Amino acid sequence: MGIILHPMETKDRSSHAFYSRIWKTIFLICVPLITASAIALFYPVFSQHSILNFTLTQGNSSSRIVLIRIAILMGLLMIPTAWIVLGFSKVNAWLHKYRYWIGMGLIIGAVVLNISGSSQDMWNIYFGGDGSENIVFGKPRSIRSDEWLVNTPLAFSQYYNDYGYFSDIAGNHGMDMFIVKDTPVWTFAEIFRPFHWGYLLLGSSRGLAFYWSARTVVLFLASYEFLLVFTKNNRIWSFFSSVLITFAPLVQWWYAVNSLPEMIISMFVSLCALQRFLKTQVANKRLLWVAVIYWCAGMFVLSLYPAWQIPIAYILLILAISLVVQYWGRIAVTKRDLIGIVAFGMVFLALMGSVFVLSEQTIVDSMNTVYPGTRKSVGGGVSWASLFGGIATLLLPFKDYSGTSNPSEVSLFVDLFPLGVLLTVANMAKRKRWDLCGATLVALDFVFIIFSRVGFPLWLSQITLFSQVTSGRLTVGISIINILLLARAVSQFDWHTSVPFNVAIVVGYCALCVYGSKGSFPIAAGQSDYVTLKGMIVVVVIAGLATVAVMFKQQLLRTICVVSVLSLIFVSGVFVNPVQLASRALNDNAVVNELKDINNENPGLWASDSFVYSQALAANGLATMNTVNVTPDWNAWKYLDPEGQFEPIYNRYAFVNLQFVATEAEGQKTFNLGDSPDQIEVTMTLEQAQHLGIKYVLSGEELEDITDGTRIFKQVKQVSAILKVYELTSVQ
Repeated sequence: MGIILHPMETKDRSSHAFYSRIWKTIFLICVPLITASAIALFYPVFSQHSILNFTLTQGNSSSRIVLIRIAILMGLLMIPTAWIVLGFSKVNAWLHKYRYWIGMGLIIGAVVLNISGSSQDMWNIYFGGDGSENIVFGKPRSIRSDEWLVNTPLAFSQYYNDYGYFSDIAGNHGMDMFIVKDTPVWTFAEIFRPFHWGYLLLGSSRGLAFYWSARTVVLFLASYEFLLVFTKNNRIWSFFSSVLITFAPLVQWWYAVNSLPEMIISMFVSLCALQRFLKTQVANKRLLWVAVIYWCAGMFVLSLYPAWQIPIAYILLILAISLVVQYWGRIAVTKRDLIGIVAFGMVFLALMGSVFVLSEQTIVDSMNTVYPGTRKSVGGGVSWASLFGGIATLLLPFKDYSGTSNPSEVSLFVDLFPLGVLLTVANMAKRKRWDLCGATLVALDFVFIIFSRVGFPLWLSQITLFSQVTSGRLTVGISIINILLLARAVSQFDWHTSVPFNVAIVVGYCALCVYGSKGSFPIAAGQSDYVTLKGMIVVVVIAGLATVAVMFKQQLLRTICVVSVLSLIFVSGVFVNPVQLASRALNDNAVVNELKDINNENPGLWASDSFVYSQALAANGLATMNTVNVTPDWNAWKYLDPEGQFEPIYNRYAFVNLQFVATEAEGQKTFNLGDSPDQIEVTMTLEQAQHLGIKYVLSGEELEDITDGTRIFKQVKQVSAILKVYELTSVQ
């Protein structure tokens, strides 16, 4: 017998539900807003202090920075607030359902706010300003010079080059802007570089915001989408593993160079497309997935960094074969499919062919340089401890590392090795069933480990293509395998272990992490250990939480551990690169504006005695002779060295410092190697400089006394406390 509600009772319940929604909405907005405002306002104060001896960041208290800080923090804080108000499962289901819309919103938000992860506030420091002027969170990283000094300035220079394939602005010798460096170009093959589209459509500053935000969002979503397939729709461990990949220390420290995110994205997206192609019977959808696979192939090939491409390609091959095996009995490739595969293949080859035709000389020159030249790696030399040192590298953003290496080179993944391998083997043993994909990945994992730690004979290294892979770069392949194995094994881990056994695993893994923390940071003579006792406590806590999340199945305990570990990894990953507002440090500061004014009044070819300032000149559209030489400037160097005496010095990827002399002295070398293999020092006379077309020189030195009686450097303007602009002119 049903219960009949009085109309007044129904009205009361409806009213109660209405007011409940109102209060929940107010709570969802007000709590994150108040908390975010408090953190943002006090951030400059506590950012100047150390926590556990970790330098947190630099702080800026300008109103626009504080408002952006509040907006970002409020967005982040709304998630845990929603968990409390609406429920953990309900919120997570909503986030999963609308993940693509949320991702799109994050990208649009970053572009509107004009924020990126560039370290370009380093330019404020070089131009005599404040290195925190445009920093929302974090601090600019001088070690990321490949980004702020090379890639970003070259990308910005393309705006003044109308995004042409070759440029006379950077280097003044028609430098190839597509094949080697990560710069936007109007060419058909740019379809394979989607993260450049922001530059082409929105300009330099907004394009940079799109470049950084879109790569992060797509990397996470691509990882998550494939892991849903790989774990048979286990959302928790797909999310967990996607965070481990996206915000891995190694990924973030190398984020803007060598296209690592693009390689991982193209691998995961192509595998998802392959799975959809094999699964669906709808003809038009199958053709769409074929097109996506070719698109990913172009993105992967044009990453152009074999040291990472080769190990990732091995993983991609194994995963692709496992998908084909999984769907083997249901695969039915039609005549229409074959026509589509051939047609898209011809388009793909035509686009790739256009690149290699246009860049043929660049490719030949690059392959024949003295540095980096053609690799013949035989592996070996990586410490065994680094297999377990990933968690310790989460400390790198908060504490300066000054050992025998640098933060980028010692950064690793948090992959919880060897738990993924052990659980994969345990699952096979328990089920008494061979897991072809898991077993093959385990085997490949150990091949990678042996090559990087012990090495191969040269002949074996060449057969496997590992001769193109340096030992340290195999870390990417090893860790991606470990994370994939972990996600899949935990998702399939359906048998129970005792509490003492689980505790033993937790303690054992923590001990391995202590060993890894001690051996993953090469220390120079006279220095103390990088990971101190306080740092070791942090490492052990994170390792313990992560292992408990893996080994213990109690839902509340696992949830707390997963959320805690991912929060710490996310915070560490975010603080590797700064949250940077706009691009004023590079293209809208007092110094560069004066330089542009000088050039607008009387245009000419620029140079600098320091390669650092040459990059800034080119970034602002000033044709510059000595920007980074991706390939040698043969016309200039052969003029200075007609007999080729110094070719082994300048036939390399090189940053070029210039020194000017009145006349050539007896025994003087025109070319010398700099402080590193990618630097050269070029000495030229005033006559040679004039012959090469140099009109202006930006320098911190006094050049007015240099004269050969016919030519002289005349100071045009002092543009900063240390920098002056000189014009090479005839003696009156």
